[in-house]
Amino acid sequence: MRKIVIVACSLLMLASPLFAADETFKIEVNKQIERTQPVFPGNYGVAVAESEPNNDCTAPDAAALFVGSIDAAIDAGGDEDWFVFQAGDGECVTFATETFDGTTTDTQLYIYEAATCTDLSADIAFDDDGGPSTFSLIEDFPVPAAGTYYLRVKHWSASGTGPYVLTSSIGTCPPPPVPPANNSCATAEPLDCPGTVSGTTLLATNDLEDLAEVCVPFGADGPDVFYEVCVAAGEQLTAVLTPTGASWDPALWFVTDCTDNSSCVAGVDTGFSGDPEVLSWTNTTGAEVCLFVIPDSFFITADGDFDLTVTCDGVVATENQSWGNVKARF
Repeated sequence: MRKIVIVACSLLMLASPLFAADETFKIEVNKQIERTQPVFPGNYGVAVAESEPNNDCTAPDAAALFVGSIDAAIDAGGDEDWFVFQAGDGECVTFATETFDGTTTDTQLYIYEAATCTDLSADIAFDDDGGPSTFSLIEDFPVPAAGTYYLRVKHWSASGTGPYVLTSSIGTCPPPPVPPANNSCATAEPLDCPGTVSGTTLLATNDLEDLAEVCVPFGADGPDVFYEVCVAAGEQLTAVLTPTGASWDPALWFVTDCTDNSSCVAGVDTGFSGDPEVLSWTNTTGAEVCLFVIPDSFFITADGDFDLTVTCDGVVATENQSWGNVKARF
């Protein structure tokens, strides 16, 4: 790539009153890019232009990342732009390509470790179209260790060309997401009957993949959470699971033992996305039974917030009356 760089110092009559008298202005004609930029020291978010050749990790662009945006372009079919950066332990990096004056260059982003950057299949992060329109975004990527890394920008098409703006940031990684406290049978949340609770399966894991098939002819591959409800002898437990917020397709199970696939006493998965599920079970054992009430889903990717309401109704038959049964109901 050829560049014409015209540098004029102390052009006071062209400078904005906000700039110091000794500012330097650069007018750079670079492929399809023409922009007048004030050049500041430090991190002021000012755009700079890429420098060719920067077509692989052996000759990366000298432009400093994490300081300001970079005006760049895929000059010809097969052209690539490589940038080098340093990151420390526990740091996350974000890179994004954006439009340059309304263009829609279809970019792709890759990150490589220094030791393997010449192997184009050894990328440790990749994105295509994760940003607006056909632009790309790698967001909050945690680097494996402190060291030198390379960012590769290319066009989706081997013959594609066009300008783009590269933005970047670095900082301490956000804390990892925390699953719900009742993510397992061992940490099931006690729920009084009658009672209502708001919960979520977001970030929960899938613990009952096979167990639900005992109750209904479906799987239960989605994330699940656990509540424990005790039902007196002769009473009927009814649970209503209602999705809230973003629409998702729930399922609901009653289980007596999370480690026993045959212990599912009732299950339901008849609704569609956004529909509530209603499930009932009558305790005919003659003694109090504590069940695990489990919001779940058939789909691996189906999760979301919900309201769960449980009621316990019914009259204990006279022949089954005992002081223990009476106490359990009140």
